[in-house]
Amino acid sequence: MEGHEDVSAFIDAFSGSHRYLLDYFVEEVLEQQPPRLRTFLLRTAILDRLSPALCDAVLKQPKSSTQETLTALERSNLFVIPLDDERRWYRYHHLFQDFLRARLAVEEPDLLPALHRRAAGWYAARSLTDEAVRHALAAEDHDLAATLIGEAYPAMLQRGEVATLKRWVEALPASRRRSDPVLMLAHAWTRALGMEVEATEDCLAELERMAEAHPDLTPEQRVELRGEIATIRTVCAYPRGDMATTIEYAEQALAQLPEADGVLRSVLALYLANARSSRGEMEAAAAAYEQAMEEGKRSGNLFVAFSALLNLGNLDRLHGRWRAAEARCQETLAWAEEHEAQPLDGLAHVGLGLIHWDRWELSEARQHLEVGIDRARRIGARYVEAMAARALACIAQHQGRKQEARARLEEALTTSRNLDYAEAAGFADLMEAHCRILRGDREALGRWIAGRQPLERLSPDMRLLESQVVAHARLLLDDARGALDDLAQVREKAKAAGWTQRLVEILVLEAQAYAALGQRSQALTRLESALDLSRRGGFVRPFVEASERVLPLLLRIIASDLSTEQRAFIESVLTALDAELEPSPAASKLVEPLTDREMDVLRLLPTGLTTAEIAERLFISYHTVRTHLKHIYGKLDAHSRHEAVTRATDLNLL
Repeated sequence: MEGHEDVSAFIDAFSGSHRYLLDYFVEEVLEQQPPRLRTFLLRTAILDRLSPALCDAVLKQPKSSTQETLTALERSNLFVIPLDDERRWYRYHHLFQDFLRARLAVEEPDLLPALHRRAAGWYAARSLTDEAVRHALAAEDHDLAATLIGEAYPAMLQRGEVATLKRWVEALPASRRRSDPVLMLAHAWTRALGMEVEATEDCLAELERMAEAHPDLTPEQRVELRGEIATIRTVCAYPRGDMATTIEYAEQALAQLPEADGVLRSVLALYLANARSSRGEMEAAAAAYEQAMEEGKRSGNLFVAFSALLNLGNLDRLHGRWRAAEARCQETLAWAEEHEAQPLDGLAHVGLGLIHWDRWELSEARQHLEVGIDRARRIGARYVEAMAARALACIAQHQGRKQEARARLEEALTTSRNLDYAEAAGFADLMEAHCRILRGDREALGRWIAGRQPLERLSPDMRLLESQVVAHARLLLDDARGALDDLAQVREKAKAAGWTQRLVEILVLEAQAYAALGQRSQALTRLESALDLSRRGGFVRPFVEASERVLPLLLRIIASDLSTEQRAFIESVLTALDAELEPSPAASKLVEPLTDREMDVLRLLPTGLTTAEIAERLFISYHTVRTHLKHIYGKLDAHSRHEAVTRATDLNLL
């Protein structure tokens, strides 16, 4: 380390080829070993993990004393680390391994392909395909890699391992892919499922030529290939927003695929369901998703089964059936555990996260969303990833973690902009507008409203969401009348479709608009309707996000004659808003003096800091701040922060 001012950077820059380590490894380690052990170290360095049987296969030697060799290396502190208590698997320290690999490439470069080929064969014989393909590619044995990929790809697609499969296929030379129908199918699927619509078309054009002229295909195989091409075209037509073509290709594929091909038939059932949903035919869509789920389970196509279950849960949530949606997600998680189907269970985690977010159960929401976003990314479910990132951004913003909120918003925007399907541009546009709403960026929202054009090819649900976002933006720009005009166009559509979630969100926005116009009666009517629709599912989020704009209305409603169930739900909303539920009797003086800590909290209320930010500033917990706020409201006879500040100012406390 001597002579290096930035020691941390020096250590971070270390690699097995660094000259200081190089001198040490050559002079003090490698050259001190007997020839047989030296050869063992160099030739097994290609392996990320070492076991006696694997080492013997790579070294091409019969059963030997390899176990004793590995044990002796460990005991001699020769940079060998055991990976289990039974000493069955080991690995080299990564710096030592870097050095050994570099040395092997210099001393025995011609032997490298053979070593990797032997490792690939050993892993392939044990159905460890990931390691087998990696070594086959390292050996540049493209025939072996192609064989392994061709055998593995259908099951990988069913498990949602799209990113890994894509990496393998694209590591092969393009000429090798284009000579093999199986590889081209695998390549087409990875592009189609990644919503790379235009790139998929290149693969399909090549596959159609193969279906006509490839010399190795039988007539039956040509028909099946055309059926799979039509299936992929179905998958591509849907994101283009062309539902008629989606259904047309699906019907073509079903006519050409064998009845026994349950895997592809389950895919077609899923996309037919998607097409029905995009047309707003929700009952038909739900029945089709049920069919796709059963077909997926029956055929072992877990990706389809999980996707169908998630979509069924989303339909339940849209219709206000939050308990049913939660039950479906829990069923999916149990099924994933039973079938060891991670990371596909990320779809269910995101679904549960959104449900907990709706109920304003933020700890549970974060937990599920963070797991779900990671796993959605691993299976290439970018739309799901964007939804999860947006929800996490909203939660972080509410809890005062502004830096995290900004990072999550940017993540959501980047992901949504990279989506390649018909609604993607509209989805990204609405996502960006929602981000501006969260930030309170009035100037940017004003430009957006002034320059926006009607979005094309939106599903009925997305069309309603568009109107909501526009209305919300108008509210922030003090255009309550314009917001009401936007919402009037979609409220009856949401009601007629039975989309409770959207209807509640619309009613809460209308309540805010009427309140801004001073029309309290209409505002109360809208809010009471929204509360009534939300109560059974515990749909708290729209009221909390409206915050101070609906608080006076909520306090007016809870003071009226309510059932026990109605009162309990409104109290849960007020608790989430940090509002005092039962204020103390009015008095000209304080009923009880504020404590020193309550005064510390009170002094921060005029600053506009959130509860989380106050907790951070005072080095106390979020829940402690909420307790202090409750006491402050009671002592000051206040219902909200604004009233508390006003009352404290009148009493010369601020």
